[in-house]
This record gives sequence, structure tokens and C-alpha cells, in this order.
Amino acid sequence: MPRVSRNKIILTSAAAAGAALAFSVLLMPVMNPDIFWHLSAGKYILSRGAIPFSDFLSWTEYGAPWTDFEWLAQAVYQLVFSWLGMRGLFLLKLAVLAPTLLIFKKLLKLYALEEEAFWAFPLWGLALLANADLRPENFTVLFFTAELYLLEKMRVRGLAWIKNRVFYCAAASAFALWANLHAGFLYGLLLIFFYAAGEAAQVKILRAPGAPESAARIKLLSTALALCALAALANPFGCKIYSLLLAHYKDLGELQTQIIEWSPSRFSNPFHWPYAFILPAAFGSMLALFLKEKKLIPAHLLAAAYFGFSASAHTRHIVFFTTAGLVFSLSALSVCPAVGNSGKFKYGRLALAAAAFFYLFSAVWPRYQRMNIGLGEQARGASGFLKTNAGRLSGLKLYNPWKWGGYLGFALSPDYKVFVDGRYIFHKYLAEIDAATKSFESWNGYFERRDIELAVLDRDRNILEFKVATGNGKERALLRPAYLVYMHKSKWALVWWDEYSVIFVRRDRAAPAWLREQEFQTLRPGDFENATLMLCLGEVRLEDLEAEKKKLKNMRPYSLKEENKFYGFMDGYPASCRNLLK
Repeated sequence: MPRVSRNKIILTSAAAAGAALAFSVLLMPVMNPDIFWHLSAGKYILSRGAIPFSDFLSWTEYGAPWTDFEWLAQAVYQLVFSWLGMRGLFLLKLAVLAPTLLIFKKLLKLYALEEEAFWAFPLWGLALLANADLRPENFTVLFFTAELYLLEKMRVRGLAWIKNRVFYCAAASAFALWANLHAGFLYGLLLIFFYAAGEAAQVKILRAPGAPESAARIKLLSTALALCALAALANPFGCKIYSLLLAHYKDLGELQTQIIEWSPSRFSNPFHWPYAFILPAAFGSMLALFLKEKKLIPAHLLAAAYFGFSASAHTRHIVFFTTAGLVFSLSALSVCPAVGNSGKFKYGRLALAAAAFFYLFSAVWPRYQRMNIGLGEQARGASGFLKTNAGRLSGLKLYNPWKWGGYLGFALSPDYKVFVDGRYIFHKYLAEIDAATKSFESWNGYFERRDIELAVLDRDRNILEFKVATGNGKERALLRPAYLVYMHKSKWALVWWDEYSVIFVRRDRAAPAWLREQEFQTLRPGDFENATLMLCLGEVRLEDLEAEKKKLKNMRPYSLKEENKFYGFMDGYPASCRNLLK
């Protein structure tokens, strides 16, 4: 086989392996708890043929104005979900994000770096890691990547390939569509602005040659920026979408203290390590280009500075810096042959490919395999109980955690109205909910003010030490769940639980006969040791405990580890008390 042909086969195979590694990053299961309130909105849109302009899922904000700026993505989600379920949504995510690999391949060709695909592709996949879950931002990542390619092609190859009218029409149409899929179109506008400002800096500050070409690019980009900003108004909410984005920006400081995905990036988080690598790589490559070739690309510097700073402050922005930063690094490499041809770099490429594989093998793929159930779906068991007992409970004011509101609203509407979910209209509740958890008094005061009657809580495993008298003047310290204090049985009845959630109802809001059938007074999650101790001390009757044991087995078709341990204790009773009372 000729040497050239053999080398081509090797490079093609290596590039395919690199693309496969990049694609594997996109295989994260659907974990986003917000997907369910998106589906609720999509169901509303498709069933009524109208876009919701007010809240219809909660009792706290029912009827309040809601600017649903992701309405088109939600309609697509619900359409796919109605056909193919969650698997269909997973495939939709792949269908939206996978084309970015093809765009990245075109970028490598633009820079004449096709031979570097075997290590560059895995880095592209890692750049997408922060957005590998199913989110409306997936559409923004696709549009952002396509726009970045077009702007780079314009910068590298000039304007000869562009027909102005076609370009303006295509750009305006893309932004009109983008603005109805996700509010991230603003990042696209900023990118155009940075490239236009970069061209101006080339002419005015750096005095670079080629002024006529630069002037034409500035005119083209400035006109496109204005047209795209106007095209984004082609949404059901008009200019209100811009004022809403401004309001979000003002709330970012509060959001980053309450919501993990808006918090600052943390290098202790393995999923943020690609950002930690690309950040110095992007700025380092620009510096190397300036020192070795006396070249500077202002558009890259402006975009990297803005998106890099945004990503450091807010995790949700990481994907936009990592994708742009990697492209800027490769651009610098393509015009800096002294670096690309060095022996150290040739070995460094192999090291990068090996490091990317090891990172995926050790930190990403295992985590994907452990993702068995999404955060929202953790409330699946609780929603089943509530649905079964809708005739008894649906009229009560429900409290639920922020992360489960989307699922509960999707699973239980219209019978139940949720307390909060992940929509921005509930951001104002975050600080007061956080403050309410600080103490027993603040928690109960909050529930009193809100007149909460029914509560779905997550099993957060918080424990407190209780002293229990064991006879003969002796005491025993037991670690028992904190909800025994926060949801005191004098007012709240425990009626259901599983490995993720517990459900309480106010005693004075439930029918006494129904409550007798449902309530657990002794067998409670995380408190089985106390139940067995009370039995052995004679403070609980065996027949009462057996009745709750039967109720427990009828509650759901499976048992938890703590329950199986209790069943073993009961099988050995009363002999098992000897070990317990030692």
C-alpha cells in the first residue's frame, strides 16, 4: 500500500476515534429536572394552540404574568415526548448537539488543521460537557457554534463568498427562530458585536493593512447586528424579551447563591475541568501568537474575555467560553507554525488525546452510568401516592422542593397546583425558602404564613441526637431524623415515603378515618432503631407495630434496606431485643 494512502487511512481512523470520544460526551442521560415544566408548557401549547402568558401550574403564582421565551423548544419537546417518551428526548438532544461536531470539522478544515482531528475532536466534546444534558440551551449551543464558524470563515477567507442580501436574510431568519427557542440568542448578538468591534480595533488601534476589506466587514457585521436584534423581536412577547433578560441579569447575584447551575465555576468539580484547561489555553495561545508572530485578533480577545469572565461567575456560561476558547486556540495554532511544528507539540498532541480519554474513562463515563434517575423523577413515587389520593388531598395547599416542582406539576396537573418549580417567576422565593430552613421556629413560621396543608419533602438525611430512657435510670443516645422536630407529629401526620421523599399532611385538614388508614406513627423513615427500642421497652404494642408493618408492605411494591433490616429484627423478636438492650 502506498505510504500516502496508508497515512491517510491512519489519520482518518484516528479522526473517527476522536469524533467517537467527542460524541460519547453527549450521551449523558436526561437529568434536568426543569424538563418537566417545559413539557407542561409544551402540552399547554399543543393542546390549546396558544402560548401561556400567565402561570397555570402553581397556587402561589397562579394567573401571574409569565414570559415563556422558550415556548417553541417546549412545543418540540412535548411533541417528541408524546411520540417516543424520554428516549425520544434523549435522541432529540443528540440530534441538536451532534451537528456541532460537523461544524467543528469544518472549522478544522478552515484552519487547515484536519490532521489534528484525532486530539482536537475529544477536546471539542469536553468543551460541550457543561451542556450535555437536555436543555433549551442545546439549541443555543448549535446556533452559537454555527455563527462562530461563519464569522471565522468571514475573517479568514474574506467576503468574496458572501452575497449580502442572502446573508442578511439568513441571519435575520436564524435569529427570529433562535429567539423563540431560547433566550441565548443574546450571546449570538454579543458575538457579532465582538467581531465588528474587533474589526474596528484592527483598523483604528492596530493600524492593520487591508482597511477596505475591514471597512466592508464592519459595515456587513454592523448591519447584520441591527437586523438580527430586530429579528429577535419576532416572538410572541416582542421587546419584552429584552427587558426580561435585563431583569435576569440583575438577579444573577442572588441566583448564584441559591441555584447550583448559576453558581461560580469550581475547579473542584470534575465537570468544570475542561473549562479550567481551555481558559489558560485560549489566552496562552493568543499571547504566543502575539509574541512569536506579532499578530493579535481583537475579536478573539474581546469574546474570550467576556465569555471567560461570565463562565467564571456563572456555570451556565461555561459552554460558550469553552467552545469559543477552543476555536480561538486552534486559530492561533494555525497561523503559528513555529509552535505547530515543534517536537514538544507533536508529543503534546498525543498526551492531550490520552488525557482526554483518561478523563472520560475515569470522571465522565462512570458518572453517566450512575445516573439512574433524574432529580425531578425522584418525586415519582410521591406523585403516585398523591394521584391515588387526589380525591382526599388535591384541594390542599401543597409545599414541594424547588427541584421537584416541574415533575409534580407535569404528573399531577390539573388536580394539584405546585408551590414552586424551576421557572424564573419563582426566583423571588429562593431566599425566603433558604431562610426558613435555618431553624425549627423559622420553618414552622414560614409554613404558618403560607398556610401549607400538604408537604412533599426530600429525605435530606439530616439527623439530630435524642436521649431515650432505657430503664433503671439509664439513657441511650439515638440519632433520629430532623423532620421529627420540623414536622412535629402533634400537627403533621406522616402518610407516605420512599428512598427519596416523604409526605406529610396537616392533621386538621385530613379526614380522621382516612388518616387512621394512612398514617405511620411509629415506623418512620430513618427512625426504625427507635421503633424497635420502643417495642423492646414495652412502650409500643406489638400488634400496633405489626399493623404498621403490614401497612408499610402495602404502601409500595418494594422494600428499602432499612425496612428489610427491620423485618429481620421482627422475625427474631423477642430474642432480638437482647442484643438491642445490651
